[in-house]
Amino acid sequence: MARAPIKIFLRIAVCAWGVHALLPKFPSTYNMSMSTMIMPCNDTGFMGMQDIVGKFGIVDYDWSNAKQLWANAHPMNAEELLLQQAKISKAAACPDTCALPGGCAEKNACPLAKVWVYRNLVKALPWFTSVREKLEDPRYAGFFLRFANASCATDPACANATYHVPTCDYGYSPPKCTAFYHDQEQTPEHPGRDGSCEPGLCDCGAVPCGEYLFDHRNGSMLTRFLVDELVGGAAMGMGNANIDGLFMDDVWGSRGPSEEDRNSMADCGLGSADIAALVSGYHANMDAAKARILGDGGFNWQMFDVGHNTNAGPPFGPSSCAAYLRGPQPARLQNQSLLFGFTQGKTKGPLPAFDTDLASFLLVRGPYAWLGYSWIGCNNGNTNPIPYERPAGLDADYGVPLGLVAETAPGSGVFRREWSKATVTLDCNTFNATITAHETFE
Repeated sequence: MARAPIKIFLRIAVCAWGVHALLPKFPSTYNMSMSTMIMPCNDTGFMGMQDIVGKFGIVDYDWSNAKQLWANAHPMNAEELLLQQAKISKAAACPDTCALPGGCAEKNACPLAKVWVYRNLVKALPWFTSVREKLEDPRYAGFFLRFANASCATDPACANATYHVPTCDYGYSPPKCTAFYHDQEQTPEHPGRDGSCEPGLCDCGAVPCGEYLFDHRNGSMLTRFLVDELVGGAAMGMGNANIDGLFMDDVWGSRGPSEEDRNSMADCGLGSADIAALVSGYHANMDAAKARILGDGGFNWQMFDVGHNTNAGPPFGPSSCAAYLRGPQPARLQNQSLLFGFTQGKTKGPLPAFDTDLASFLLVRGPYAWLGYSWIGCNNGNTNPIPYERPAGLDADYGVPLGLVAETAPGSGVFRREWSKATVTLDCNTFNATITAHETFE
């Protein structure tokens, strides 16, 4: 995103596709070191692997990663740079089997270090090469929503008086104009610039830079592109040996697409019946994409049964601790997927409640569960440094759980779960946790 604080707020709206997502097809693990997750971002370039980031079990890269590199490319190439970042991560984790420049040659070359990258099936983002090529090709015009009275959109005099968003980029001579709807809500900015793309510099090929929208009423032709190329493609998608999963951003709802200009549906001339058809088509395409991801041995953020919000935190806190642990959810989690996000303070500093987070996670987790960072923004140097942490407790060996969490005595508010190498206890009265080793952690 161009403006990290805005993105942090807006991304909360992302939701799961259904009540219960399917479990991954790759093997589960209780290895705490690999049961970790992070969503890092470096605005100025590639995320370095010399620190703790590459040690997390799943590393998920946002589209803003390396933005100052791809936003200045001609044309923009965010898709390629996400793949390059994935290769860098894989090479750091498995230097013998996934060495640069090619990274992994096979999917199983580095199974313990999983790398996910960003995709969007609501917005057609032209800084992704595979999307831009379709926007530029008249054969695929049906993939995208158009402005109402499309001929007006390419006439600056008409367009400026008709729509709520610009249809042309006047930084070029002649201007770049298009009949495809697009806004500039989160269009990439160039380094040091204020506002949207600097005229004449932002290069998205033959079309103006902006957030376009897929027309999910299109049918099987669009579905094949989304599933087989954007999601599952061998070049830069799930078919590539360096990519193990995806973050699928945004949703279609009854009022239109998320995080798009509020007048987008009016500018497209669409009513409630049109939107309902788009919502239905979107869900069908997402179901197909989900099946492809699972079929390729991957997983995706929005398939987490618990913790699918982009800014996911702990599933319970001090006020709900006892009720949650007495209730049915801990048992359900043994057959569900969980992202347990770290408790975050008001500033991006040291983790304020790591010991409690770790103990709470060990009390409730099932075989498919991850503890770590959800989205906390993009590091852009001195103005927004993010000191990611990896406390030693993430690399301890707790063994395997010997049963479910249980209250030590009726009404005590103290909960315990036995592991083969540790006893984990959480006092919901004080929200203090202890992890007692049966023997020295390995």
